Amino acid sequence: TDLVGPSSDFGSALVEYRGSAQVIAPSLFYGIVDRVSVGFVLPVFLSARVDLHQLQVGTGAIGYNPDFANDMDRQSPVLSTSDPRALDGADGVRRVLTDVFQYDPLSSWQSRGLGDLQILSRINVLSSTHLRAALQPGVELPTGAPDSPNNLVDFGLGSGQVDVGFLALVDVVPVPWLRLNLRAGYTWQLANEQTARVYDDPGFPLAPIDPLPAQYGDWGQERTVVRDLGDAWQMGAMLRLRRGLYFGGGSFEYQGKGRDRYQSAEGVHDAMGLGTAYDVRVVGGHVGVDFVDAFLRGSAPLPISLEVTVSRATSEHESANTTQVLTKATLYFGSAESAKKKL
Repeated sequence: TDLVGPSSDFGSALVEYRGSAQVIAPSLFYGIVDRVSVGFVLPVFLSARVDLHQLQVGTGAIGYNPDFANDMDRQSPVLSTSDPRALDGADGVRRVLTDVFQYDPLSSWQSRGLGDLQILSRINVLSSTHLRAALQPGVELPTGAPDSPNNLVDFGLGSGQVDVGFLALVDVVPVPWLRLNLRAGYTWQLANEQTARVYDDPGFPLAPIDPLPAQYGDWGQERTVVRDLGDAWQMGAMLRLRRGLYFGGGSFEYQGKGRDRYQSAEGVHDAMGLGTAYDVRVVGGHVGVDFVDAFLRGSAPLPISLEVTVSRATSEHESANTTQVLTKATLYFGSAESAKKKL
């Protein structure tokens, strides 16, 4: 960080961290009439964590003055490394972040709790032997905890705002053992008011809670902002083959997101929206077993379907590069007559 001029350089820094989450997402859908069903999905984060693997900072000519936070008007924030009080390297960076910018200590993080509740409806608009189509409108409510503005390594269990979207689904079934699923959707992420660390220098995306003394320049501060996350869209295709009880296949999906916008009483903060728009390509494969037909014939104890999916998302936006392993169990209920009609 450069608080007093070009000479105040702590040296180059390397931060390596890895995030992971274990989520169970119970859902329930109920058919109101033959063509319309409603339901909900509520993700539960059994474990959400970010492991800080290393923080390497090259030693520069200066270090942090630990007395600076106690008297910012008269103390210098930096000292020569020859001064025994100077904290350089990773220790200096940690103290600058906590003492000067008032962030939580830079360390690994973990949490658990609810995600955002999704309320969905599915409307079947076309159903024939070889072609099926449906629309799935929905709303997502902010029941999950968002990320903290005071923590540099955490991620939110929820987005913190209301989303409204729809998904269009088309199934092409040329033969009973082969299905092509096509999908396309759009989500409007509605604006909300929140507390954020506001900065205007894209090269230094940090800001203190309280403004620093004027002689150090405008490093921003914590403010109430109207955050308008960029809208999101998706389109993809999945090919599924089925033999008897077993099925499997592969999929490709393209996802995109627009640029975020932050506005406070002082105006729009363009720097905070840089790098928030991105595209993601997701390639996956799945295998599973379906006992629904066997149950209707009386040869299986439950009308249940089990599925395992492995997918890899790649993007120029580094935080969007993820690997996901999904296990899914679907239990059907209702009368045998209505089930046969839908199948």
